[in-house]
Amino acid sequence: MKKCVEKAFALALIIVSLVGTFLQTELISSIIYVIIIPSFILSIVSFFSEISVECQENAEKTSKLAHELSDLEQESVHTDLKLYEKGEYEVPYNEETVPNKIYEQQLKSNEHLAESIIYIMMATFFVKIKKVLDKAIFVGYLMLFLSLIFCPYFYKWLSNINLNCLTLWSLALLYITLELKSEFISKIYDYVYKICKIKRDKENKEG
Repeated sequence: MKKCVEKAFALALIIVSLVGTFLQTELISSIIYVIIIPSFILSIVSFFSEISVECQENAEKTSKLAHELSDLEQESVHTDLKLYEKGEYEVPYNEETVPNKIYEQQLKSNEHLAESIIYIMMATFFVKIKKVLDKAIFVGYLMLFLSLIFCPYFYKWLSNINLNCLTLWSLALLYITLELKSEFISKIYDYVYKICKIKRDKENKEG
């Protein structure tokens, strides 16, 4: 239902844009003018919403891979320990010691399990951010609909304000979306990872 409304509204905006291109009327001019601000807000929110979704999906995939790797390493540790206890391992059995190779494998398993938990924390964080951004998108659409409904009144209020700078900001946002989005995702992803890692390390120390 949500997608249907968005598609219908997008089609309506295209029609208005086409009419505004070939037919100049005061109503069309006022509609185009009043939707600049809510459209710009929606563009920004949608941009960060897409980033949060991609980061969440990446975090979930990485968490799953890290957890699977930890399980495989843990299975290898159990297998090697059984062989070691039976005296069939590459070094003789000693009840008081554990071979370095098995010990290091156990450490790697623990590290990958800890990484998995950090990525789960990241995914949870991005889910919460997405919920906030969804509410912001709702507000943006509400502003857009109200702007269209009351465009004659809003046009009078906004006609004294120079909104040309929003056009430049829109172009900047478009360029970032097309050319620099992947870098934005990478930087945000790395930053959130560092924050979650610090938080997890703090929890471990307190625990």
